[in-house]
Amino acid sequence: MDMVCNPPERKQCGSLLLVDGHTLVAEGIAKLLESRFSRIWIASTAARFQELVSQVRPTLVIADLYLPGASCIALMDGMLQQEGAPAFIFLPAEAGPDTVTHAIAAGAKGFLHRRCSSQELFRAIDCIMDGCTYVAASFLASQAEAEAAAPKRRRAMLTAKQLQVLEHVALGMRAQDVAQKLHLSTRTVESHKRAIMRQLNVGNSLEMVRVAREDGILT
Repeated sequence: MDMVCNPPERKQCGSLLLVDGHTLVAEGIAKLLESRFSRIWIASTAARFQELVSQVRPTLVIADLYLPGASCIALMDGMLQQEGAPAFIFLPAEAGPDTVTHAIAAGAKGFLHRRCSSQELFRAIDCIMDGCTYVAASFLASQAEAEAAAPKRRRAMLTAKQLQVLEHVALGMRAQDVAQKLHLSTRTVESHKRAIMRQLNVGNSLEMVRVAREDGILT
């Protein structure tokens, strides 16, 4: 289903495409924004979304994260390769920090929670129409919390034996010496080191120790 709204005269921001699998939700947002845009369309399926972006060339797209059987971030990624692509704002009910980061990295200009006020939505639209990026403070806070918690999560993912190996490697001990100290085989020590490096996303022992110290895993 799609809908066209012709709002009364007021400062316009071009045309808008609302993308949401729940048409009633989109119609409510359309009513809220009818005075801000010259025309508003609604798409509730991926096929209609793609069709409208191609045919009517909206200035702005406000979308949920998913449509039935499709990721709107993935769809956006393809659309941004086209000339005259619209700006994108995502307005989901819920989203984790990784999703926000992924959407902005993929080219989204805005990310707000569906619980935001109308005034915040207006501010975000104005910001994006001025060429800026807008991410709601609530999402920025959750990203900061996730980044702060990352070292603790990585430490928790290391076993007690891996932590022992890491501590001894940090003292400058070779794998053979660590194996003798911990009553393990050298092969087992090397296996633990590889597992630790995968968890810390590093490629050698020096980087492993450096990142572990920076993250507070090693004191």
